[in-house]
Amino acid sequence: MYGSRSTIDSYGDSMMVSPEAMRAQTFVPETGHETEFSFDQTPTYLFRVYDPASPGITSTEEVTSQAMHDRYKQAESDVTDLLSLPPGDAAKRLSHHLSWVYYHEKHCNLMSWSSSLLFVLQYGLFRHVKVKQTPLSEIQLIMIDTREFPKQTFLRDLDAIQYFLPYSTGEAVTQPGGRWLDLEALKKKREADMYFGEYLTQGRLDIRGKYQELNVSNIKYDPMSEKMAELKQFREVMESVKRDRTESLLTQSLSAMEKLTV
Repeated sequence: MYGSRSTIDSYGDSMMVSPEAMRAQTFVPETGHETEFSFDQTPTYLFRVYDPASPGITSTEEVTSQAMHDRYKQAESDVTDLLSLPPGDAAKRLSHHLSWVYYHEKHCNLMSWSSSLLFVLQYGLFRHVKVKQTPLSEIQLIMIDTREFPKQTFLRDLDAIQYFLPYSTGEAVTQPGGRWLDLEALKKKREADMYFGEYLTQGRLDIRGKYQELNVSNIKYDPMSEKMAELKQFREVMESVKRDRTESLLTQSLSAMEKLTV
């Protein structure tokens, strides 16, 4: 039965979270559906970029969804394992998160990561230029080694989309919080030219001693990082941005970011 394996226990108006869930709230497929998820193929390294305005909590200690952070004010379903929710509800929550629907974060238990270093750096520049013109000095890049966490901590977006696709609404909807895409539309975008290796975590992820972090404005070329071609490429873009601050230099990456919000 959906919801039967929740790590959240209700006691009146408050909720208790198990110690295990406060370290990493794992995704637990329904019995018989385990092979529909590629947990064994999670990339070794995942990246995330954030700033003070980012939803939820991202710090040197934790990466926590807004719903889990405010769990004592939330319904139990807001902090339940995505794979344990009624599928229609889960499909809607997933599409809201992946479509970047404004103001959905209050009830969202998901946080996003990417296996593409170049993408997250481009997204950092997008936030700098397009989203409240966030200063580069306030944008942080964080990297984690996924081997340091329980096996089912990271859920591939395409696996989740495919799993909940039969329960999606089948249409894009415009609402006060913005326009969100159904899972079929999201799947098509990712299978075309909009795939950037997104992975999801849920609840609270304890990252103490398991991360590396640097400020985007301080990224410099290091010969030791030469094997990371993406970082070298980003450095070249970054130097151009610092030199003349022209938005035209970011046209391609910004266009890609904007497509995600359409």
